Amino acid sequence: MTEKNKNQIDRRLYQLQEQRKQICALPAGDALDRILSASQPMPLVHSSFPEQDLYLLVHDIGVSDALPILKLASNRQWEYFFDVEVWDRDRIDLNAVTKWTELFLTADPCRMSRWASYDKVIFFEYYLFKNIRVVMREHDQDPSEIGDDYFTFDGVFYIRILDNPVPPPVVEGEAGPAPEADDETRRRVVTQLLKRLAEEDSVRFHQILLEAMHVISAEIEEAQYRERNIRMAEKGFLPFDEAIGIYQPLEVKDIHDPSSHQEYRPLVDTRQPVAQFALRLGDDRDPVIRALDLFDTDAHRMQAEVELAGLTNRLIIADHKLIRDRADLKWAVQKACGYINIGLAGLAAETGSPKPDPKKAAALMVRYSLPSLFRIGFGYALRVKWQADRWFRDCWFQEQGLALTFWGETWMGVLGGLLIKKPLFYDQAQVDGHYREFTDMHDIDATKEALTRIIAMDRFLSRLTIDFRFPADAFLTYKNLLLTLWARESMNHAPEVEPMDLSAFRAFFTGHLFSSRPPDSPDAPASIRLSAKQSFMSWLVGRSDLSENEIIRRIGPALDDLFAEIESELGRVRPEHIDPRFISLFLLK
Repeated sequence: MTEKNKNQIDRRLYQLQEQRKQICALPAGDALDRILSASQPMPLVHSSFPEQDLYLLVHDIGVSDALPILKLASNRQWEYFFDVEVWDRDRIDLNAVTKWTELFLTADPCRMSRWASYDKVIFFEYYLFKNIRVVMREHDQDPSEIGDDYFTFDGVFYIRILDNPVPPPVVEGEAGPAPEADDETRRRVVTQLLKRLAEEDSVRFHQILLEAMHVISAEIEEAQYRERNIRMAEKGFLPFDEAIGIYQPLEVKDIHDPSSHQEYRPLVDTRQPVAQFALRLGDDRDPVIRALDLFDTDAHRMQAEVELAGLTNRLIIADHKLIRDRADLKWAVQKACGYINIGLAGLAAETGSPKPDPKKAAALMVRYSLPSLFRIGFGYALRVKWQADRWFRDCWFQEQGLALTFWGETWMGVLGGLLIKKPLFYDQAQVDGHYREFTDMHDIDATKEALTRIIAMDRFLSRLTIDFRFPADAFLTYKNLLLTLWARESMNHAPEVEPMDLSAFRAFFTGHLFSSRPPDSPDAPASIRLSAKQSFMSWLVGRSDLSENEIIRRIGPALDDLFAEIESELGRVRPEHIDPRFISLFLLK
């Protein structure tokens, strides 16, 4: 090949990749129209679309509406669809094979029959073995002796379709197709496939039938699974036992020590397309995504894009996620970028630098691989989790048999995110569920601060000289535990964990807790008396073996938050309007 021809090919590949980037940014319907209206749609789909992007595009469009795209796809891209769709962990899902065989037969029946006859012959022999039985008629045998449920295409090989070997799964709450209709579809697809194979090449068809009847299914399934894993690994989808290694934490000192951490970063062919959906689904405000536009060379940018796509794929496998649309993929991209961002901030903090701006982040991403930065970031979250695990094993509130609800909504949320296998950040502001992945060092610091306060409060409670016999029907938290005991003693009641009478609490509310509202502002919120705070502190000192200064040092911020919450919740409530049903900071009856 001459240098001129090579340059022309590179230029054409670049043009196709630019077209693909524009298409990936379009809504699904517009993307379909743009591809089909292109001057050369087949090279556009074949050469510029990585398998992952085409797979997501087809699902965005809808597999039934995307049949023209499937017809344009290459055999390599078809194989990726099979690799993703027809495997349930390490087992072949025969119902999924039926579904995608029907789609490919509808999209391009001639190519599908050739593909099944040659490229995927062992796989489809296994599929036929699970779905049909074959009888070979002797030359002098009457066909009526074979059976009415057999059919033939050539008068020699008689085929019977078996009952469905794997009934479709029933999802609770969903009606789904009737079993009879599903079995009818399977029989129709198998018959259509056999007919196409017979019409394509009768000799090859006979070979396939003979071989299909002598399949060792376990051996074939194991070999196909191994080959599938190799193909998926080439695209960044490592086997689970390798992909899970992305969660092995690194410390900053490890990445600077070549003897403890070595990584291989292969050169990237800039002519090969990189999956763009993953890159486009990142938040444009994210430092990692912004840094991708600031690399000094195309080679560095391409290296980072390949590493980000590969990292996203590893997370998908490690977390057992099935990605079928952009929303699913967006989760993996944001998780990857979040921990990379934490890793970058950790590297900057270790050197005494402020949080890196996008330009400094780009320089660090050139020096260190994105998987390594991810592992550094995840290590920060994991070390907070380990601290929570160590404390939780022998903490005071566990010894008392209390539930996590004892710590109140916020602290319970923090602990709930830390005590699971892979830690999550508790975000009260999030509408769709309160848990999300850690996205920056602020999340790490906030969680660490909350855990420090929880541990300090737990250790302080263990030092109190109180009879902790709790009423079984009370919704107990550390807040209403301390406040109720203090209020009871302030009103000269027995120092036990029992709800207060409403009349006694109203007297405590007006006489000890809140100051009177000013006459000229009767609707203004009441403020807590300074004497109430002093009384509470004196009670804590009397019930523990700690001085006032030591208590303030250990749990001072938590106590400030507690009294701020009292003012916020009860400051506008008038004594006569107090209803025990709506008071959570004190135990009332």
